[in-house]
Amino acid sequence: MNILVLGKRVLSQLIRDWWFLVFSLIAPALVIVLLDIFFATFPEQFPVEDFVIRIAGILVFLITFVLSMISVVEERVNGTLQRMFVNGISRTSIIVGYILGYLVIATAQTCIVIGLTLALFELDFDTQT
Repeated sequence: MNILVLGKRVLSQLIRDWWFLVFSLIAPALVIVLLDIFFATFPEQFPVEDFVIRIAGILVFLITFVLSMISVVEERVNGTLQRMFVNGISRTSIIVGYILGYLVIATAQTCIVIGLTLALFELDFDTQT
């Protein structure tokens, strides 16, 4: 039960922080647009498709990881983390609660990045493998 409450709390904190939302949702889209400009300078024979999806996946993972670590450090600096420990919430519950909260943001990031990647790079996935 603590896990769901923590996940909801983390998500509500993230939604209220406009700078976080801008950085976590707009910045990956901007990087994909810049990658499109960068790869447009390459010759036609260069296999852009081999690199773009991998870069997009790493981008989403990296940004989500960095932002979640910043949030945990802020909790520690503000003393909220210590209050959670004093109230008997286990470390596992705290981490899983943060994962649940960030799962929503990471899913939105993934949809934005993959959608932009497919649109800008005109990728076509063959269903017959």
